[in-house]
Amino acid sequence: MNHIRYRTASGETLADADIDELANEVETTDYDTQILKTRRRGRPLLGSAPAEVVPVQLEPELHSVHDPIAETAASTRRRSSSDNSPANGAT
Repeated sequence: MNHIRYRTASGETLADADIDELANEVETTDYDTQILKTRRRGRPLLGSAPAEVVPVQLEPELHSVHDPIAETAASTRRRSSSDNSPANGAT
């Protein structure tokens, strides 16, 4: 008999028996579908709603300080600004 192995996104290997076990669990467990529907992929929200992108003006001194940080992180100004914001635990 040919046993097929499956690989999950996290790299875990699943055999046919694992798939059958998961299918049985789903059939016999009463999952709250509202909770399952509200789970989202991707970057977590900073607040209670998606953030709004807004243009800002920076003084030349701030640009000169910020550009090396963005280059070191191999990032753009916009990305490194949001990654280093106090809301993301940066000090």
